[in-house]
Amino acid sequence: MVEKLTQYHDMTFIWAEMSFMSKWWQSLENRPQMREAVRNLIKRGQLEIVTGGWVMTDEAAAHYYDMIDQLIEGHQFLRTDVGLTESPVSGWSIDPFGHGMTFPYILQKSGISNTLIERTHFGWKQELASKQSLEFVWKQIFETKNMSDLFCQMSAFDLYSIKFTCGPNTDICLQYDFRRIAGEYSESTAILITDENVDQRAALMIEQYGRLASLFKHNVALVPLGDDFRFNYDTEWDQQYKNYKHLMDHINKNPDLYNNTEVTFGTLNDYFTEVHKRMQKINGNNYPTLFGDFMPYADVYVDSKPHYWTGYYTTRPFWKSLSRELQHFLRSAEILYSLARNLVRQNGNPEMSARLDKDYDYLSTARQSLALFQHHDAITGTSKEPVMEDYAKKLHRAIVDSLGLISHSVQFLLVKDHSVMPTDMNAAHPLTAYLFPDVQRSSWDELTQKVVLSVPSVDGRKIVVFNSHIQTRIEVIRVLVKSPVVRVIDTQNGNEIQSQINPVFNTTAAIMSDAFELEFIVSLPALSLTTFAIQSFEYRHRTHHRSKVSLFLSDAKQEEDNPFSLNENKINPKVFNFDTPFDNDYELETPYISVRFDGRTGFLTHIYDKRTNYLQKTRLMFMAYKSDDFYSGAYLFRPSKFDPMQNITERFPIMRLVKGELSSELTVIYPNYIEVKFKVYNTYASIGSALQMHCKFDVSKRADLMNWELIMRLETDINSIDSKDGRKRFFVDSNGFQMMERKYTDNLAIEGNYYPMTSALYIEDNDSRLTLLSSHSHGVSSPFNGTVEVMLERKLRFDDNRGVGEGVLDNKLTISRFWIAIERIDQNTINEPIVPNLSQLMHSLLSTLLYEPIVLASDGREDRPIHTALRFLSDGFDCNLFLVNLRTLPDSDRFDAPSLSSLLLVHNRDNSCRVSQQISPSSLLCSEPKSRPKKLLHVRTQSINECSLTGTKSLKWLTDLSDIVVPRMQINAFNVTFVK
Repeated sequence: MVEKLTQYHDMTFIWAEMSFMSKWWQSLENRPQMREAVRNLIKRGQLEIVTGGWVMTDEAAAHYYDMIDQLIEGHQFLRTDVGLTESPVSGWSIDPFGHGMTFPYILQKSGISNTLIERTHFGWKQELASKQSLEFVWKQIFETKNMSDLFCQMSAFDLYSIKFTCGPNTDICLQYDFRRIAGEYSESTAILITDENVDQRAALMIEQYGRLASLFKHNVALVPLGDDFRFNYDTEWDQQYKNYKHLMDHINKNPDLYNNTEVTFGTLNDYFTEVHKRMQKINGNNYPTLFGDFMPYADVYVDSKPHYWTGYYTTRPFWKSLSRELQHFLRSAEILYSLARNLVRQNGNPEMSARLDKDYDYLSTARQSLALFQHHDAITGTSKEPVMEDYAKKLHRAIVDSLGLISHSVQFLLVKDHSVMPTDMNAAHPLTAYLFPDVQRSSWDELTQKVVLSVPSVDGRKIVVFNSHIQTRIEVIRVLVKSPVVRVIDTQNGNEIQSQINPVFNTTAAIMSDAFELEFIVSLPALSLTTFAIQSFEYRHRTHHRSKVSLFLSDAKQEEDNPFSLNENKINPKVFNFDTPFDNDYELETPYISVRFDGRTGFLTHIYDKRTNYLQKTRLMFMAYKSDDFYSGAYLFRPSKFDPMQNITERFPIMRLVKGELSSELTVIYPNYIEVKFKVYNTYASIGSALQMHCKFDVSKRADLMNWELIMRLETDINSIDSKDGRKRFFVDSNGFQMMERKYTDNLAIEGNYYPMTSALYIEDNDSRLTLLSSHSHGVSSPFNGTVEVMLERKLRFDDNRGVGEGVLDNKLTISRFWIAIERIDQNTINEPIVPNLSQLMHSLLSTLLYEPIVLASDGREDRPIHTALRFLSDGFDCNLFLVNLRTLPDSDRFDAPSLSSLLLVHNRDNSCRVSQQISPSSLLCSEPKSRPKKLLHVRTQSINECSLTGTKSLKWLTDLSDIVVPRMQINAFNVTFVK
């Protein structure tokens, strides 16, 4: 690239993904002249960095934390190693399968003013092209004062390859792809441009360019020349340049022949500059305004029939869950590392400080592993099995390193005397610590497991709990212990904390004798470390209530009128009488709700709100779509038209019921298919107002589930039909950042009515709202009034002819975690136009679901001089504010070394005004602070500077933390520089 761009001074090139550029840049370590040549190409506009993210992120299944983080990683690389003084100004998202509403906002906040998108529903392209509206200002549904508008162009045609970019006729476009590599198959029909044929070839090319330009008011055409795996041979650079240069020179020298057309090489920024220049003259740069997104994506370019790319919202849920697990641990590692490194450094221990500086390598690797997986062929699950395995191994390694970083940072933070380096902190491996996480992951393809802790009879064992939120939280803490005769002590005051012992099952019905779950509920100060002691005691002194355990079988089929009839219409006779603890249905209760379950199936049927005396039908069922062979694959979802829906739960479920003083749970097991655990908490805290549900499944063990797509469906009596248009309405989050209204279109098949859910969905009427919170992304829909449907897993034998070249058969044991809640609607807000959003309660529960407290256990030595608690804020921040990250920035000229600054990202999630507040503020997971904290405790800050989202552009200086202001629904970034 450098050689050819230097040779051909008018040729241009764009580069989007920094994950590749960083590796190449590293290889140039001993070639400073080459690096300088790249900088010069960028300075003179011949080489443009577009978007500048670590990858070209997916925009459906990716969470906004990850989308921002990969963009920060890319922009900071450009700032430090490449030496760019300004971030990219042009966005380039040409391959994600549909475009969401969140990433445009992230681009805006990162300094990008123009962007280009490609893969949208063919109907959108046709509609906007017919109105010359393929260029528009893309706005958010919430207020964005003091933000510049994002200008967006949608590509007019199907794909970004040369075959599709020159105009509407793909056969003609293929005549202008001049790549010829010996031994390589090519669709190209191009011929060498000569003086003899240049006039005819130029005229044919200009005809296509003219048709493309006619779709825009300004008559400027952008014709990308490239594709996947292009410009990887010197020969192609020469072939494309020389032939196009011949055509351009001929056209530009003969304006009379070509209607004064001018054709040049140019970058994306060159194009947008010309467009705005033209449009200023035409109408003062006045563009149409668009709200919303472009989901789902559908194509017609394979066989001229619509195909919906809605399968990848769910494909390979194990990987999607793994990514979110890493996000959780990495976020805590980032926050703790920023605090620990600066505390240790400011307390004058160079040895400890040097050790933490070494840890930055692990932090960077974990960041880049998470960032890499946000690629639009990674988190989507749309790569071949060996590639997906490689991604998973990187994620697994990053989880292990993040947990090590957490342990290491916490042990340094808790040391009372930082002037002395304890000998047991000087382990051979940088991440070895005397504190260790209470979870472990032995292999990339296994679920994370709790570590079973022994409790010494003399000193007991201490655990340290980290609350990563900037509010005081009421949370449930669970650890596994080897003995059931233990209690929990608050080390601050020596008081015993109420706790509960639950059984641990190692098979469907076998209770382990050497592992027990210890559970307790505590209040954790904002951004704090709190120590609790687990102590053994004599069994005869036990005062705890013992949990009641029941185990029983059921017949999930309906009882027939004549259970012994052999009539062919009586195919499911009742053949056994099962003795269960309940005559009919059964319930789990909290102070706020009573949850009812079907006595036969074990599944949820109703939620009763005790506060308002309201009974809500919530019938849960598990089913599957039978896939349409060769049309349902990693990307596409299309059920069989002949026999689409299958009931795949077996007949005789096994049920386990555990009832205790703090919590009660019902586990329903359909062997070899699914295990569903329902749990409620007997507390006046807000976690007692909703139902927790975990679904564990492994379809790899069932050969008969081939080409089936597993779904979970919740049927309610909520009237979710919009009275204005008669369509079924549901609300789904966009990348965990905001909620969007969706409508079910009856004249489209189910695959055209699926949408991506990253974290949450709800349906509502004028009386109530049902909300479902999710631990990772799924495809969702609402095919019937009052119904929500969530796709859990897909097992597909066949490829869908969209690029993977194989089915999806590498299914793993996976857990999908949910909260289900019923909330009442405030009757005073029924007719008010309100931006869709979750309630404060649901936002709090979502934080509990995604970012639960980190628990560390001591190694058994209890004689160390360490703090029993450490608070980094004197009080919490407003409940609407969520701490996205506190991320150590790289040094100004070394991407691989930490600086004295951290990037503080804060999201004002706001909350819905439509939902009645049924819980007193004192019982909420979060309560409003009396006053805002002005500074961090234990670490000293030198300055706070509001900046662009990726930390590359300074905006304004703040006096202290209390000056932090984040508008509703928005995210702001602040550069926090610590004292040397």
